[in-house]
Amino acid sequence: MPRKGKEELAALRQIRDWVTQSQKALDDWQKRVDGRIRHAVETISPFAGLQKDVKVLADRIAELESKLHDIAVEDQAQAAQAAQAQPPKTER
Repeated sequence: MPRKGKEELAALRQIRDWVTQSQKALDDWQKRVDGRIRHAVETISPFAGLQKDVKVLADRIAELESKLHDIAVEDQAQAAQAAQAQPPKTER
């Protein structure tokens, strides 16, 4: 490979490395800025964190209500099966 071609490849690698490093640095800055903005918003609005906690609890309550409903349906089905399995009462 001619020397000029090797120099061009080396220059391209350096540019690519510089772009990659710059992109990583920008990503890190963006994450820090996002964190600071999030913190500032939570400081300004103290209910932001509380709202998040309420959402988590509401989701958990919905999940438990769904499980309770499923258990009730199962119990009804078992009661219906038990009623069908018993011989009918005869009148004397």
